[in-house]
Amino acid sequence: MLPKIPKFKRTGKGGEHEIASVLGDFAIIMPPEYDVGFDFFCELLENNQPTGNFFWVQAKTTQKFDENWVQHVDKKTIALWLTQLYPVFIFLYEKSSDMIYWASVEEKRKEWKPKFGDTHKTIEVLVNRSHKLQKNDENIEFKEIVKRDIVLANAVHGIPHMIGEGYVRSIPVLSLSKVARMNIRHRIRLGFNYLMTDSWIRGNLEEAYELSKLLASFDKHHYDHFLSLARICCQLGRDDEAIKNYDLAIEVCKRDKKWNRMKKPTDPLIEEIIEALEKEKKQKFPERKIKI
Repeated sequence: MLPKIPKFKRTGKGGEHEIASVLGDFAIIMPPEYDVGFDFFCELLENNQPTGNFFWVQAKTTQKFDENWVQHVDKKTIALWLTQLYPVFIFLYEKSSDMIYWASVEEKRKEWKPKFGDTHKTIEVLVNRSHKLQKNDENIEFKEIVKRDIVLANAVHGIPHMIGEGYVRSIPVLSLSKVARMNIRHRIRLGFNYLMTDSWIRGNLEEAYELSKLLASFDKHHYDHFLSLARICCQLGRDDEAIKNYDLAIEVCKRDKKWNRMKKPTDPLIEEIIEALEKEKKQKFPERKIKI
């Protein structure tokens, strides 16, 4: 006996095709090879050329809705949407009017995030008639929202993203969440470390020293920043500054109350790190103290 295909699946696929047809006027449509929780991965076009502005699409279909279309979506799916590097949009095809409406997931981030702390297994997702995807149109409003949401989604992941086209561009003015601030600081820290290590490898110790000083000033909560600065100072013959930074590295370790609790089983205890730092300092400067 041949398998039966439920009507809701046929309806859903029809809606996906309608949405893809309209998006195809101004974007490259790429259905994922595997089921990853999205219907399309898209890239905006300008003058029929790829722009590097990507977004995900979740397609929905309904026969008809009033002011708002509402669906309760599993929190795991919402979490997937919110952790994407590229923004996610929900598109709703209304069969009775042959119209397509859309909603930005990024716009809902602040509203949805606190709901992960409650006991409900789902979050209410709403699409209204305020955003309409027009057929045979450039859909300028939607394209601008995509570009805006790319900036916002990147910021959450700690990736600065400039806006504008051509040689002169600008940095967007954003009010950052706590997570975004933490991630941006983390990426800055990594960037400093890359540049400092590169300078060290190239033998440019003065450049490595300046970068290491900036990093230690920018982020005083990681002992390895002061340790790197101490080692560079040793190579430059700046003994007093090296001793001072060894001491700062040890002090940071002694203040760290989370290390032993949060570390992986293969990581050393914080007491072992302190012992190693004190040993290294003593080996390099067995009799020296900082000059006052």
